[in-house]
Amino acid sequence: MLDLDTLDLREIADALDDHSWEHRWYLDPSTGDVHCRSEFDDTDDGPDPDELGWIRIHPSDSGEGYRDLQDFIARVGDPRAQDLLERAIAGRGAFRRFKDTLFEFPELREAWFALRDARASRRAVQWLLDERLVDEDQAQRAMQRFADPELRELSGGFDLEAVLQDTVTELRRLYGDRLRDVLLYGSYARGAADEESDVDVMAVLTEMDSAFAEIRRMGEALWGIFERHRALVSVMPFTEEEYERADTAFLQRVHAEGRKVA
Repeated sequence: MLDLDTLDLREIADALDDHSWEHRWYLDPSTGDVHCRSEFDDTDDGPDPDELGWIRIHPSDSGEGYRDLQDFIARVGDPRAQDLLERAIAGRGAFRRFKDTLFEFPELREAWFALRDARASRRAVQWLLDERLVDEDQAQRAMQRFADPELRELSGGFDLEAVLQDTVTELRRLYGDRLRDVLLYGSYARGAADEESDVDVMAVLTEMDSAFAEIRRMGEALWGIFERHRALVSVMPFTEEEYERADTAFLQRVHAEGRKVA
């Protein structure tokens, strides 16, 4: 048995990912070393790999790599980026166009490399396990270590507390002493939010003439929050009197589930 901690999984992963016809990759089961033989290497007159007992590393199914692209794109939260990447992987040359498109989105590019490397490492471990070259328990621990990274920028995820504090800051800038309370309600308050959910916030003001006018007034500030956090924040303004009276089902629900954030 080989010790996983001493093996170069990156080399094995690269060998599995090499679909070029001119290269043949092997692993020496006695040392764990990876060797490449090339059709164009005239100096390669060493012993036959089979005679040495080396194990051929056949390339993995190219469909696995394409499915990685699809999985990655499905987790991208930015609609424009997602659309461009979906277009990029349609037809021949998908991998090249995908990589070219990622240059427009540096954060997504870093996230893609993190996901790709994690999955490549798992495939290398799985290959070693299939060849019965490593201990199964050690392999399973390695699989857990190389789990898909949490890529919040892909799923449209964001730091809820940071979004709420930014919202409070903007509301205080707009309303000053008129702002009495800020409450989180809705799916995020209930812990039932999904990637389609808005961050529902109530702004309790000392007074106001028109809720519609206040909502329009908040528009630019809320757009700024979206640009900074990629979070859609919806703010409903109510007066203190309306909130305390709570004579509608909506306000009663906010009283029941709301969480004060300022």
